[in-house]
Amino acid sequence: MPKSPSRRFSETLTIALEEFAKYGYDSRSRLDYWMSRLREAAMASLKSPEQIDEDVRVALKQVSRRVIRKSPRYHRGLGRYAIQRVGNRLAPELERRIMASVDLIRLHRQEAIEKTLQRFSGLATSIPPGTRTLDKREARTQISKSLRQMNFEARRVVIDQGHKLINAVNSVIAEDNGAIAAVWHSHWRQPGYDYRPDHKERDEQLYAVRGNWAITDGLMKPGHYLDEITQPGQEVFCRCYVSYLYHLRDLPDDRLTKKGRQSLNPPEA
Repeated sequence: MPKSPSRRFSETLTIALEEFAKYGYDSRSRLDYWMSRLREAAMASLKSPEQIDEDVRVALKQVSRRVIRKSPRYHRGLGRYAIQRVGNRLAPELERRIMASVDLIRLHRQEAIEKTLQRFSGLATSIPPGTRTLDKREARTQISKSLRQMNFEARRVVIDQGHKLINAVNSVIAEDNGAIAAVWHSHWRQPGYDYRPDHKERDEQLYAVRGNWAITDGLMKPGHYLDEITQPGQEVFCRCYVSYLYHLRDLPDDRLTKKGRQSLNPPEA
């Protein structure tokens, strides 16, 4: 059975460490040789740029389909047809999120390789000839740390970009269907979630959509506008979301004008 790319990298690193433990840092050419071999092995141990693109595309397309399927959670009182009809407008946002994710993961990939080589170079150039004190197991662990974390970093990027996609899709749906307000939802109660204090303060707060028909017709008091604050998912690893409102009857009484209350409860003839 052929060796896995990660196994080949580990074996290459082990041989390199053994050679430097024996000869120490005695020449630049020896270091360059092993740096070249380790770079090649490190690149082979990680997913290719093409595979990254394919994985991200599959993952975010699944997110896009899921947000449409779970739309009632985000759009109170809006029919499914009204949500599905904006499908063609969602494709550009999906593509933007895919490209952003791919670029970030490729950057992490390159950084992981460079950090790995920097750690190896820093150690190799400090080893005296014939050393007996080099802990090769510990050295392997420290040098390859960035490569081992790469899959985790890639997942974090896709999760974060997926949440940004969810909020972008919902924003398009809300704009297309004339949302009048949005209620902020924070996950601050979730154990272990590193929430932002100001996002916790927004939890369950209602924000008006600027220029909506209810304000224009004098039926709704604006209060605070949604575009006056950072949007859900805008900041890194923010998992907050908003649910959009479309009808006067869904607004609290203190956000209705006198005219708005009368429109909901017209006087009897």
